[in-house]
Amino acid sequence: MEKLPKRPANYVPLSPVGFLPRAAAVYGDRTSVVYGRLRFTWSHTYERCRRLAAALLSLGVRKNDVVSVLAPNVPAMYEMHFAVPMAAAVLNTVNTRLDAKAVAAILRHSQAKVLFVDNDYVSLANDALQVVADAGARVPLVAVIVDIDRPTGVRLGVGELEYEALVSGGDPASELPSLADEWDAVTLNYTSGTTSAPKGVVYSHRGAYLNTTSQLLSWGVGTEPVYLWTLPMFHCNGWTLIWGMAARGGARQGVSVLSLADANVVDDNTMASVPRDGKSVGEIALRGSSIMKGYLDNPEANDKAFKGGWFMTGDVGVVHPDGYIEVKDRSKDVIISGGENICSKEVEEVLLQHQAVADAAVVAMPHPHWGETPCAFLVASKKAAEVCEDEVIAFCREHMARFMAPRKVVVVDALPRNALGKVDKVKLRDAVRSLVLPTATSRL
Repeated sequence: MEKLPKRPANYVPLSPVGFLPRAAAVYGDRTSVVYGRLRFTWSHTYERCRRLAAALLSLGVRKNDVVSVLAPNVPAMYEMHFAVPMAAAVLNTVNTRLDAKAVAAILRHSQAKVLFVDNDYVSLANDALQVVADAGARVPLVAVIVDIDRPTGVRLGVGELEYEALVSGGDPASELPSLADEWDAVTLNYTSGTTSAPKGVVYSHRGAYLNTTSQLLSWGVGTEPVYLWTLPMFHCNGWTLIWGMAARGGARQGVSVLSLADANVVDDNTMASVPRDGKSVGEIALRGSSIMKGYLDNPEANDKAFKGGWFMTGDVGVVHPDGYIEVKDRSKDVIISGGENICSKEVEEVLLQHQAVADAAVVAMPHPHWGETPCAFLVASKKAAEVCEDEVIAFCREHMARFMAPRKVVVVDALPRNALGKVDKVKLRDAVRSLVLPTATSRL
C-alpha cells in the first residue's frame, strides 16, 4: 500500500477557499450577500473575488505577503476572505476598536504589504500610518473601501487605491496561484494583548477548512441558510462561518459533496472539457481528497484510472448549460458507430417504451462498414404474443436518430445478471460474437 503515491486527482490540499468556486458552479444564481440595497449571487461573488485576487497580484502581492483590512461587516470584508488567499497571500483582519498605536503595531509586526480601509475608519488609519512612518517602518499600500450606500468622498491622501476600482480592473480569467500545501497560512489574527504583548496567530488552510466544517456540523446548518451577521468578521474570521456560508449555500439534486474539489466531463483523447450543451459526450472525471489512493498491486489499472490530474470514473456524461452533469452510460458500454458515440442507456430507454418489451439491454456488435452497431437483447412482456424484430427496429428509428437504432434484436427469456443484480453485459458481448448481420443491412 505504500507504493500508492499522492496524485493531483486524489490529494487536494484542504482549503475553505474551495467552497466558493463550488458554490458558483453548483448554485451560482442563488443569493450570496445582502447588504442594504445590494445583492450579489454566488457567481457574482466568485467573479469579484477572482478579479480582486488578480488585482492584488498586479500590485506585486506574492505568497505569504500579508494583506490587512480595517473594516466592519461589509461585502468587501467578506470577499477578501476568499480573494486574498486566492492570491496566495495571508489575510490579516484588524479589530476596528483598537487605537492607532495598536493598529500601527500590528501593521509593523505583520509587515503588511497592503492595507484596505473602510471609509468610516480613514481617520484611525491615517493616525496609525503616521505612527508606522515615524518609526521608519515600511508603510503599506492603501486602498479605501467606499460604502456603496453611503459614499463620503473621504480619502487618505494622494496616491491611495480604491477598492471597487481594483475589483473592476482585475481580470477574472487570469491564472491564479494554486495551493500546493494545506499547511500554508491563510489568515493572521492578533490577540488582544490583555496579559502580554499582542501575538500574531497564524491559521493554516487545513485548520480553517476543518474549523468551518466542524461549525457546520455542530450547528446543524442546512442548505440555503440565511445568516444575519452579528459577529464581527475581524474576530477569528467570523468563527469561520464566513467560508461556511459558501459551503452550505444550497445544492441541486442532492449535490452536497464537500470533499470533491472538482468535477468535469472531458474528451478522453485531449482531456479538454466538453462543451456545456447537454449533448457533447465525454468521460466524467473527478478530483478531491475523498478519491481512493489507488488499486492495490495493480499499476496498470492505476495508470488508466488516474490521467492528467483527474480520476477517470468510467462513466460517460454530458454537461448542461447550467453546469449540471448528467450521467449517460459507462464508457465501456458506449457504442461507436461511424465515429458517432451512442449511449446504450438512451437506446434502452426507447426500447422500454415499446409495449411488447419488458426488459432490454443494448451492447455493441461488429459492423462491416460502421465498425460497431447497437444490438438489443429483449425480454418480451407477458402481454405480448411475440416480439417482431423489424417492428422494434422501426419503432426505435421513429423515436431516435436513425444511426442510434439497433440493427439486430435478440429475444431472450431473461437478461443475465451479476451478483449485484446488474445486467452482465460481458456475457451479452460474448453472445454477440456469434451473431451476423444480414448483408442487406450492412450500409443502413
